[in-house]
Amino acid sequence: MMKDRLRDIRLQAGLSQTAFGQRIGIKSRAHISALESGTKKITDRIITDICREFKINEIWFRTGEGKMSCANEDPDEEKALIIDDI
Repeated sequence: MMKDRLRDIRLQAGLSQTAFGQRIGIKSRAHISALESGTKKITDRIITDICREFKINEIWFRTGEGKMSCANEDPDEEKALIIDDI
């Protein structure tokens, strides 16, 4: 389910719900919690923001099919992207 993939992305990023929300423009920890529990709908805008910020394949995020990451396959470029984020 998409709510589970959302939680997986956040945990893989090593972020609290608050920090994750800040990265995608959601100020409330409770909002992220509601998205992860399925009590609030994950909107198209939220999906777009998550996929852009965390380099997630949107098809995987929506359906679970394909690869999770849409990041560049070149490991040197990927390292450069990670270092730039630090």
